[in-house]
Amino acid sequence: MVHAVIFDLDGTLLNTLGDIAGAVNRALKRYNIPGYPDAAYKDMVGYGLKDVTRKALINAPEKGHVELDTLYRDVLDEYRRSPVDKTFPYPGIMKLLDNLTSMDLKLSILSNKEDSLVKIITSKIFPQNMFAVIQGQLPEVPAKPDPEAVYAFCTAMGVDRSDTVFIGDSGADMQTARNAGMTGIGVSWGYRDSRHLQEEGAGYIAFSSEDILHFIKGEYT
Repeated sequence: MVHAVIFDLDGTLLNTLGDIAGAVNRALKRYNIPGYPDAAYKDMVGYGLKDVTRKALINAPEKGHVELDTLYRDVLDEYRRSPVDKTFPYPGIMKLLDNLTSMDLKLSILSNKEDSLVKIITSKIFPQNMFAVIQGQLPEVPAKPDPEAVYAFCTAMGVDRSDTVFIGDSGADMQTARNAGMTGIGVSWGYRDSRHLQEEGAGYIAFSSEDILHFIKGEYT
């Protein structure tokens, strides 16, 4: 029986691609480096904003004169200026969260995005106290797919890993679930397709928010 759900953020609960692309492109522009179309960032996300910045820099046709750490600081600065201008929940997500809350499930968010940004974004989108734990990438905690944060989440929520599911849209999320010994639910509406999620070990693929609810209730085939 499921007692708790840990969600990824970007590509799972929220479509954040427009704001990610905007922040990185504006930072690149500071150094006269051409940006990318929003859609190009779908293949860059999954392992944190610094990794997105690195990929954007190394793949740029004109490299400019900037170090990765400097560019990343600029990306964070740009993102904090406009964190949710183009960000929105995927269809059915708010209703799903309300349903799961009414079932007395413990809900949390674990992201590879920088922690302060995760806190800013979630505070602007979700009701206060909806989630037991909200955490982004912290210097002292290994990023997904390392399961260390998941173990800490389960302890904080007072649940067993066997009673917890991890829901995400990337290989990193499915690997995290597998490494933590819990079921991973891959969502098809995010930044990776369902085939990729299956190859990365998804125990179940959700094609709608209703599919997640059916899985948690045991109403799936």
